[in-house]
Amino acid sequence: MAGIKAYKRLPKSMAQLVSLTKMYNADHPIVKEKAAGVYKELCEFFAENKQSIVLAKSADMLLMNGEKVPDDKIIMRFVADFFNLQVGSVELEPGLSLAEFDIFVRIMAKTENITGVDRLKQFLAEKEVVHLVMRAATFKLVQENEDVIKKGEFIKAEELRPEILEKFTKDFTEGKVPENLKKADKEYKAAAHNPAFLAGLTFDLLKAKDTPEDLERVLWLLADYLIDEIRTSREENMNLKILEDIKAKLFSMWKDDPAKQRMMEHADRVYGVINTALQLKGLLTLYARHKKKIESVVKKIKGILMNVPADSQLCRKTMDSLRGIGPVAADQDIFKI
Repeated sequence: MAGIKAYKRLPKSMAQLVSLTKMYNADHPIVKEKAAGVYKELCEFFAENKQSIVLAKSADMLLMNGEKVPDDKIIMRFVADFFNLQVGSVELEPGLSLAEFDIFVRIMAKTENITGVDRLKQFLAEKEVVHLVMRAATFKLVQENEDVIKKGEFIKAEELRPEILEKFTKDFTEGKVPENLKKADKEYKAAAHNPAFLAGLTFDLLKAKDTPEDLERVLWLLADYLIDEIRTSREENMNLKILEDIKAKLFSMWKDDPAKQRMMEHADRVYGVINTALQLKGLLTLYARHKKKIESVVKKIKGILMNVPADSQLCRKTMDSLRGIGPVAADQDIFKI
């Protein structure tokens, strides 16, 4: 497929374009011709896969949509240029215009001489760039989940069969993803753990909604699934990030439309409730994990003390220490709320 072929070429194509821009300048005919070609490759990828291109730092590597970019002399210079931006990741979103892509290339080639997430975000806002997103944190498109990974390789959304994506989309709109995830195959699970795909799917469903009630329903479709999926604080942060990205895109699209002001206000309120729900699930997960550990420790202490004479100094010292620590009163108080 054209989109996948374009994706495989993109790292080197981008690296060559940035190198040419440094050698000549962004307005030189050779650079403009190359830029048009690389932009076409990007558009092929967007059209085929309906998702973003994400460049992200991972230790001393550069990932493109979760996959390490090839080791190549010209690409290594591109990697160095990316690291010099002092950002964690850059997302090129579907809808990216040629003018916005040109700004990305100028930033990479240092013709603008701007680094750091905050300064770059300000610069992009001033240029009214909406499809190029700078982030401080690194960003993996697929979580390292044993159900999604085989032999250490990521299964990426662009490699999934169309029928799998169609089924997931249908299940998502009907709220059936959690129940079907338990018996799903690896491709379905790859879609379910792909933040960029989830964000794009939800955004597509939201942008056509005209009433606060419809907007709230779609947001909770995603939120309920994300909340149910939280098992660690890392997942809580990642899932919150997906929701924040969707909100930023929505508000960027609606900010100049007076008719959407009521929708934005309602979305803000819904996001407040969803954020609270996400935090609570994260805390409950933490509570359950530590409660189990505490119960295990108590059981071990009791087991050891059973073999220690009650009138021994060791037993008395241990009991004094336990009394000094005291019972976990908060554990009981939580059930009185």
